[in-house]
Amino acid sequence: MTKILDANDWLSVQVHPDDAYGLEHEGELGKIECWYIIAAEPGAEIIYGHNAKSKEELRQQIESKDWENFLTKVPVKAGDFFYVPSGTMHAIGAGIMVLETQQSSDTTLSCL
Repeated sequence: MTKILDANDWLSVQVHPDDAYGLEHEGELGKIECWYIIAAEPGAEIIYGHNAKSKEELRQQIESKDWENFLTKVPVKAGDFFYVPSGTMHAIGAGIMVLETQQSSDTTLSCL
């Protein structure tokens, strides 16, 4: 599936399962995405992953809700490309237009 997203505000932080988890727990495949940045306002950012180094650190950071220090923000500009594999926390920031191509699946876990 391919779509164009024009984010005027931050979109929700999400993560998608891989195919094995999706089939076992959701009854459908997981999801992989890729983003091509069509346009981006100066200073625009995406969330692409997190800073936790272990499952325990991930659990602690989620429980602390210190999102600013936990989530990895990446500056973007027109022409950038991002592969978003299953299991990657991600979000599109304000002022970004994205061409998104994704595996056809409705399995999405919202994080925030």
